Amino acid sequence: MINPSNPFGSGSLNAPMQGSDINMKGLALADKAAAVPPDAWVDQLAQYLESRRIEAVNAKRDVEGRLLVCKELKESKYSATESDTIAREGGTNIFKGLTANKVRAGKAWIHDIYSPKDGKIFGLSPTPLPDLPGDENAEIAEFSENAHNELIEQMVVMSDDEKREALEALKVRTAQMKDAVLRETQMEALERAQNLERRIWDQMIEGGWREAMAAFIDNGCSYPAGFLKGPVPTVMRKLAYSRKGVEVVEKVVLRVTAPSPWDIYTSPGARSVQDGYLFEKMTIARHDLQMLKGQPGFKDAAIDVLLGGFTDGIAGPADGATQARESLEQRGTGATQAPIGTYEIWEYWGYVPGGKLEEWGYKAEGMKLDVLKDYAIRAWYVPVHKRVIHCSLNPHQLGMRPYASASVVSSVDTVWGKGIPDLIVHDQKLANVLMRAMVNNAALSAGPQALVDVALLAKGETVHSPHPGKTWLIDSSKAITGATSRSPIEYFNVPSVLGTILPLYQLTVKDIDELSGIPAYAHGDANVGGAGNTASGLSMLMNSASKVMRDAIRNFDSGGIIPLVQNYIWWNLMFTDDEEIKTDAHVMAIGSLSLFVKEQLQISRQNFLNIASAPGVIEVIGMKGFATLLRSIAEDLQLPSGNIVPSDEEMEAKEAGQQQIQALQALQQQGIIPPEFNPQAPEPLIPASMAQAMAINAQPPPGQMEAPLAGAGTVLQ
Repeated sequence: MINPSNPFGSGSLNAPMQGSDINMKGLALADKAAAVPPDAWVDQLAQYLESRRIEAVNAKRDVEGRLLVCKELKESKYSATESDTIAREGGTNIFKGLTANKVRAGKAWIHDIYSPKDGKIFGLSPTPLPDLPGDENAEIAEFSENAHNELIEQMVVMSDDEKREALEALKVRTAQMKDAVLRETQMEALERAQNLERRIWDQMIEGGWREAMAAFIDNGCSYPAGFLKGPVPTVMRKLAYSRKGVEVVEKVVLRVTAPSPWDIYTSPGARSVQDGYLFEKMTIARHDLQMLKGQPGFKDAAIDVLLGGFTDGIAGPADGATQARESLEQRGTGATQAPIGTYEIWEYWGYVPGGKLEEWGYKAEGMKLDVLKDYAIRAWYVPVHKRVIHCSLNPHQLGMRPYASASVVSSVDTVWGKGIPDLIVHDQKLANVLMRAMVNNAALSAGPQALVDVALLAKGETVHSPHPGKTWLIDSSKAITGATSRSPIEYFNVPSVLGTILPLYQLTVKDIDELSGIPAYAHGDANVGGAGNTASGLSMLMNSASKVMRDAIRNFDSGGIIPLVQNYIWWNLMFTDDEEIKTDAHVMAIGSLSLFVKEQLQISRQNFLNIASAPGVIEVIGMKGFATLLRSIAEDLQLPSGNIVPSDEEMEAKEAGQQQIQALQALQQQGIIPPEFNPQAPEPLIPASMAQAMAINAQPPPGQMEAPLAGAGTVLQ
């Protein structure tokens, strides 16, 4: 069922929340304060929303045309106009699905980038200079003041040089304390950011992130824009077995969804989903609508009218773009073709001027309207019925909406950028024209064409079924007197023009590769040639091609992933009681980092490994550092690093053992331990104190450097 406090998802805040990490009490209080009471002003609001809806629909006319073209190219189908033209001209109606292939390749490429080993596509880091806690600031101030007062008392008997040294020492001590507190604060902020990161990732996975991300990438590659929506607090119900038997268990999850670009309507001139206002067209099942009655902010009377007067549901008006889309999706068309028992509802996120609310007669207990202020609201509007069934204030303090959008090629002037079909639409149509021309010409030139003088054929003779050995009957009496004798049937060949058209088609396909940024070898074409004939050369070509996709990944990160994670951060800071996750955090998207750095990082690590392998360098970084380097390289190669490289504890034990052996060997060289003593044997070991004393008193043999014995006693203990 739909969550009344967040009317864009399923669930009820009145359901039991055992085990939930969300502060439901605080959330319920916020919703109670935000809910707008029903009154006569709601009818005025409905008129206001209808005018905004018509504006948004009209503003999207051109975009809907682009969406339809993208849909047709992706489905490898001609438009109705193009199909009629081809049918009149005759010949083949073949559609070369180059766009569909590029879209699939682009989706697969981006999916691979957003599929790291641990699955996580973002990270959180604290701000570089987190605020110092108040208590610790007060402690530093108190120390500085007390020390300064004591110093003033002592300065009476100090010389000028001693005074300067004392003041300098006090400054150094105070700075050291501040540095220590700052380091401690940074460590605490880092730990909290990591806790918040784990919490959000768990919420996203539980809320259907993988399905939403797949749809987001699909829409972003296929259409001018893809959209994400979340977090959507939802009560999920499932069956669970307990001692009482099978029972329904309810749990609050923060859902994330990917609305279809067909269902998003922005205000005219909006540059982002946060500009102006925004509508999302939704369909609500009848049983979900029934569960909304009695929930805060919902209008029971309006819901009753929908349920009682429209038992089979309500679909919105079907315009030309909607009908064409339904035809491509092999669905019925018309205003009554929505699934039975569903209701089309438009969700509004935007502002309403306080002056209009006052003009409409809006009044709320404990709330004084500011006629000069715009109030951010969210509302559910039924266009066919001209009714508002829900209205409440936007819970976000800054009026932000739970939406994010991204495109393969973004635009700073509009929400709608360009998808892969937009980039190659003209070349795709040219390729279709050339392909049809080649197929038609190949069919005509495949065999001879017949030229028949029907006047010379005998009565009843037909030319529609020639076959080998056929006897042709002619009437020579019909021949023109004095005319040159000729055969009644002559054959000729249509010249083939494939040699002329094919290079132009190949040039068009190459142009599509360049415009889309997805070359043919990126999705399995073996006919690469040149550098692509070798594995290393093909790898270089692939890396070069990935540079073209960098802007697309950057757009998906900055426009989709980062805003979504920021919405989750806001939710957790506002509606959870866990202080261990509350901190100022910076969102780092891993998609761009994965694409830009991965290949270069592998090369750099390999080069560093070659440098670190030198004996002198190993002595500097130590075996533990060398093992860390090997471990990272093994992980890049997706090898089980834990089975190949020893752990840090094992390396420390091994290094300690080697130091012990070296110390014993040094003692043997100095004659302190007899040569027959085996340093590899664990016993007998002389006491550490005795070994240290003997090592200190002993003199090295002539011409031999003194063995470093610092820490030798510690090693032997």
